[in-house]
Amino acid sequence: MPLCADANCVDANSKRPAKILIFVFNAFVILVILLTLLLKIMCKSIEKKQYKRTKVKIIRYFCTVKKYMRYFKQTIALLTLLFSFATNSLAMKELTPLEQMDSVDISLLTCSPGNEIWSLYGHTAIRFEDRLHHIDYSINYGMFDLRQKNFVVRFVFGLTDYQMGIEDYDRFLADYGNDGRGVVQQKLNLSRQEKLDIAKAIQDNYDPALRTYRYNYFYDNCTTRARDIIVKHLSGKVRYMVDPSVESSYRQMIHQWNHDHRWMAFGCDLLLGVGADRKTTFAQQQFIPDTLRKDFDKAIVVEPNGHAHRLVAQTEQTLKPMPEPYDNGFWTAVSPTVIFTLLFVLTLCLSVVEYRREKTFWLYDTILLTLTGLAGMVLFAMIFSQHPTVRLNLQILILNPLSIILAFPVSRKAFKGEVHFYWNMLFAFAVIFLICGLFLQNYAEGLWILACCLLARCITNRLIYSTQKTGTKK
Repeated sequence: MPLCADANCVDANSKRPAKILIFVFNAFVILVILLTLLLKIMCKSIEKKQYKRTKVKIIRYFCTVKKYMRYFKQTIALLTLLFSFATNSLAMKELTPLEQMDSVDISLLTCSPGNEIWSLYGHTAIRFEDRLHHIDYSINYGMFDLRQKNFVVRFVFGLTDYQMGIEDYDRFLADYGNDGRGVVQQKLNLSRQEKLDIAKAIQDNYDPALRTYRYNYFYDNCTTRARDIIVKHLSGKVRYMVDPSVESSYRQMIHQWNHDHRWMAFGCDLLLGVGADRKTTFAQQQFIPDTLRKDFDKAIVVEPNGHAHRLVAQTEQTLKPMPEPYDNGFWTAVSPTVIFTLLFVLTLCLSVVEYRREKTFWLYDTILLTLTGLAGMVLFAMIFSQHPTVRLNLQILILNPLSIILAFPVSRKAFKGEVHFYWNMLFAFAVIFLICGLFLQNYAEGLWILACCLLARCITNRLIYSTQKTGTKK
């Protein structure tokens, strides 16, 4: 799907044959016009002659000429129109690739968020509009197929491949309009050479061997790809007129967009580790589509000669958002905090009853350790992920894979009236978890409460063991 630079643009070597054809067409048109005038003059001359003996023949001849003259004129007019169109087309192709860029506009497209997990943060694309060749495409770096084998697993482990796609701009707008999502267009203030360089880069990038890339939601996504292909082909240096003192982490930035979807936010926070809480640079913050849009809106380009101009020439709300209210039924009203609070209350009640009866409810401990251990297995697997922000995750201290391994030995000890050493380990893990949460990492919603539940179980089991061993209540 060529844009302009290679397939539809003509280089300077093609000018000579085009000039010859234009000359031939123009000469033919002039010849036809002269022939028409000559024929008309001859008809007038015949009409004026008054030969009495051949009068009838002359009239008949004149009528015949008059009858077909109309058709002849119409044919000549049609041929002239066709030749004129061909001449104009060839004249347009006389333009060099740089000259053709005068009819090209390149814009940054920013799409508003949707309600699906992959659309919560919006989307970025590039519009390439060529009025000379009647081309109007959107360049999209966020193409993927949910039907791919093991898509979710590959996404979690950072093994998802995304593709660059080119489609008609009208179809692009229709797809987002059907989803109720808005589109903001920022027409870029680019020179001829910059437009040509970007067009060539897009064309090269669309090669089947290059259009697929390894996706990363923080470092290499649809937004960073669109930004790079524009910024890297500017002749000057981009300066963003924003406050550099404003700091933010990856986790804080995504919270701005998923805070209304608490369970989705919980899942993201559960997988993200210490790396997501580090302060980001200005360029790193542009992985969010709307952040890039705001930065572009205030950006200026400083040319090598010192001349500065705005990067965005015009901003337009091409498609207004009409989002549907998000409703996930029961889980919209019930947050992770509510679930873990209820679990904590249940744990405290059971612990009080256990202490009074001097006997642990080993089945409850088995269920609790099994569930936290299963979650821990997921976090353990994330150590091998290609996403650097998920490898070191302190939440694995309480969502510990050892819990599911030792759940049966712990229950067997409790059944015998003994306490397993794993409760001491889990107590230490929970304390470290709470301390590190103050300095190193922000945890998923409600995990502080879950840590308190585990601490309560550790303390209860130790107290009951001590009571049974000494025969007195502590």
